[in-house]
Amino acid sequence: MHFPALLTVVSLALLAAVIVTHLFKGKNEPQKGLLISSALVLAGTQIALLLMFAAHDPQAVPAHFRRFVALLVFFPALAAPFFAAFVRREDRKLLSAPLRGIVALAIVLAVAALVIPARLIVGKIHFYGSGSLWGMEFSALGHAIAVYFLLVNVLFLCLFENTYRAATVADKVTLKYPFLGILVASVINFIAMSRLLAISVLDRNYLLAEPCAIIVLCVSFLYASIRYPLFDVRIYVRPGQSPSIVSIVVAGLYLLSLGLITLFARLLGFPYDRLATMIIGIFAVFLLCAVLISGKAKKRLRTFLSENFYLARYNNRKEWRRYAEIMTSDATIDEFLSNVISSLCDTMLVRRGALWADIGPGKAGSYGLDEERLDAELIRDIQKLTAREPVVVFKKPLVGLAREDGKWICAIARLSQGEENRGFILLGEKDLGRAYTEEDEDFLATIAFQAKLALDNFLMEERIIEARQMDSFNRFASFVIHDLKNTVGMLSLVAENARDNIGNTDFQKDALETIRRSVEKMQNLITSLNVHKMPASL
Repeated sequence: MHFPALLTVVSLALLAAVIVTHLFKGKNEPQKGLLISSALVLAGTQIALLLMFAAHDPQAVPAHFRRFVALLVFFPALAAPFFAAFVRREDRKLLSAPLRGIVALAIVLAVAALVIPARLIVGKIHFYGSGSLWGMEFSALGHAIAVYFLLVNVLFLCLFENTYRAATVADKVTLKYPFLGILVASVINFIAMSRLLAISVLDRNYLLAEPCAIIVLCVSFLYASIRYPLFDVRIYVRPGQSPSIVSIVVAGLYLLSLGLITLFARLLGFPYDRLATMIIGIFAVFLLCAVLISGKAKKRLRTFLSENFYLARYNNRKEWRRYAEIMTSDATIDEFLSNVISSLCDTMLVRRGALWADIGPGKAGSYGLDEERLDAELIRDIQKLTAREPVVVFKKPLVGLAREDGKWICAIARLSQGEENRGFILLGEKDLGRAYTEEDEDFLATIAFQAKLALDNFLMEERIIEARQMDSFNRFASFVIHDLKNTVGMLSLVAENARDNIGNTDFQKDALETIRRSVEKMQNLITSLNVHKMPASL
């Protein structure tokens, strides 16, 4: 079997593996159906390509090529909704208006490719002396189809770029291998389509770009699907979040450079392939030298790799800014506990956790737990386990704890400073079955220490507010007592003098007037107190 046919058979086998794997894996949902349907379409293109390589009759190649082009043109009708499905919360919103337009366009172009004669796309078909296919020369319509394929690749990259950009840390772990597969496959297709646009010829080696790209895609998706729950990923894109267009800009610059290389090749009389290889080689060497020399470029490269491909490492500055904002923006202790434990579990890829604070009878915030079961006995057991170390990590869920309600706990961090303990952070198992590392322990210890300080600040603020309220109450009470003392003093004088002067008419008039004034003062005081009971508007 010739190498082109062998490579095409390998791509067919991998597509079959993708289809079989996903038929029996995961729930029945639109995303899974779109992936299987896309794989079936690509399998049809590989069968048509295999028949082209096996054909020895020049009359048979155009029919196979027409089916090959029609299936490739139709492919975006399934692939574009599949990529967009990652950023949809509800399946009924799977197809937006732009995507419906893309699907309709792909269907119309696929039907047109089946109807149009192959000679309008391919000007000439060349064979070796042995009778096997060597390559093809394309017409202006063939150039238009190449541009369509380039735009489709850019669309896929743009969709997946924004999906990956909006993903959480856990989802990036799942999506990074498919993203790399799509990127590599797109580069392979760009190289093949670039040659077609530049010199209108694709030989056998460049025709093999399609099975090579499919092999890369299948391997990346198979690995991601077997290792991670690929179809459980649902990315939430916040309303108003601006999309990234890095892939569009890079593709535009690439096409511009392609046009310049083609122009210079014609002006200088150099073969296109030789000039393109030379320019790309010079650019690669220049880029490598720039990265090696520039400390800023190396720093950005390390940051990019650490954030996207070494997710066990923490971007401490970025994470600390986020936690500092969380710890200072919450209005109440309950909100603080809930937000800190949710963010911590999200950052450390932990399935469930709880944050318990020793405040009054004890307050707790939880993440991933059906209910908070942190009673006094469980807290005493945890205190014993963390008596010597501020952070304790277990290889298995809390073996040292006999209580059933604590069996999920895998790591404990004490919110302490010196001898004073303010509470505990309790974390369960990590996603993907990963073990806690030393870096996890250091990060957890740092967050626990800062959470303790933040809780102290909360309590201090509450005590200051209580002290101010008490001071205000005391000052207010002193005014009330002063008025009451004056009124009581007036009434006591009337009562004492009434024993001797009760029969005196003038005294009776004065006594009634004094009682009237006293009642009026009491009513005014009661009214004033009722006004202070009403809530003040800020």
